Amino acid sequence: FSPLKEELIQSVLLHQWGTPPEEAVYLARISGGSLGKALLYHKEGLFTRKNRMISDILDKDYPLENFVEMSLRDRSERSAQIHEVLCVLSSWFRDLLLAKILKEPKNLINIDRKDDIMRSSGTFSFAEIEQRIQTIAETMKDVERNINMRISLTHLRVELWK
Repeated sequence: FSPLKEELIQSVLLHQWGTPPEEAVYLARISGGSLGKALLYHKEGLFTRKNRMISDILDKDYPLENFVEMSLRDRSERSAQIHEVLCVLSSWFRDLLLAKILKEPKNLINIDRKDDIMRSSGTFSFAEIEQRIQTIAETMKDVERNINMRISLTHLRVELWK
């Protein structure tokens, strides 16, 4: 199927599910045009958890064991949880890249954290943001191929802390 337009997903979330506007925008953008994924993220409360995920994973003091603990769950649960975290991280670094290129970006996924994004974008070079996005994408591929999750997540964490 072709991806749905963000506006259609937002409309369904707003009018049929009673989702707050800021959450509907976020879910429509992060779902990649999939209404089913947007609804799943809504039901699982991703919007309310995403900022904590971002803060925890990017915090150098956050214990590596907590991050790598995701690799110890059963395969289907593990894969879904890791994929969710990687999507959230990917959206964060995408927004940093947009903020670095455009001084007033309008299409941020994490629009509720616009001030943080604008401030953080100045602390990274283009190359540093691109490297982190590439590492997240490689980790996503590792998850799909069932490569050793502990190694993949440890590598991702090291790259994010640079």
